[in-house]
Amino acid sequence: MEKDKIKRLRQEFKNYIICKFPDIKRSTIDTYIGDAFYVYRHEQELNINFFDLFNSLETISEFRNKLLEHQKNNAVKYPNASTCAYICGLNRLYSFFEEKYGGVDNFINS
Repeated sequence: MEKDKIKRLRQEFKNYIICKFPDIKRSTIDTYIGDAFYVYRHEQELNINFFDLFNSLETISEFRNKLLEHQKNNAVKYPNASTCAYICGLNRLYSFFEEKYGGVDNFINS
């Protein structure tokens, strides 16, 4: 069930990005989506529930240090830059949840 919800979320988020940023390239859209779902793909390693991050912008902000540490531990070449990109992706996804559903809980229960 969760995989179907994630698949639906990815598609709805893609449509949202296309509407929000109509002049950006397809490759940029794909990058935005990949960045937003990085934590989902690594939630076991990060020991976090993906959807719990979207309770508030503060939750995402507080998660930044944990994500940066993860990037450093995995010998990512530019850990600060990648962390920044992923946090921006999470913030975009947070905005999507707020604008379309009035919050992540409403999406989860939809």
